[in-house]
Amino acid sequence: MPLGDMPLGPLMVDLAGHELSAEEREFLRHPAIGAIILFARNYADKSQLRELTREIKSIRANILIAVDQEGGRVQRFQHQFHRLPAAADIGDLFESKPDHARTLAEN
Repeated sequence: MPLGDMPLGPLMVDLAGHELSAEEREFLRHPAIGAIILFARNYADKSQLRELTREIKSIRANILIAVDQEGGRVQRFQHQFHRLPAAADIGDLFESKPDHARTLAEN
């Protein structure tokens, strides 16, 4: 069965840097791996990020690639990305302008 068709495992793992190491390429093939979470250390610019995700997907096509990008103080990718509002700010806005808060959260 090709790796892209393998069921995803329960583990979400992280990466050391901007590129996959030989060891990371190997562990991405392990059936227990189901997702990758990216952090600021994995991001230089959009072009590098596209290449990193392309390389990950070339090894495991169906793997979930995530980022802890909550907005507010937690925004891993800042350069070349829109600044996200903090979830608490959207919640506060909901008290006075619920329709606007829903639109902001959706966008």
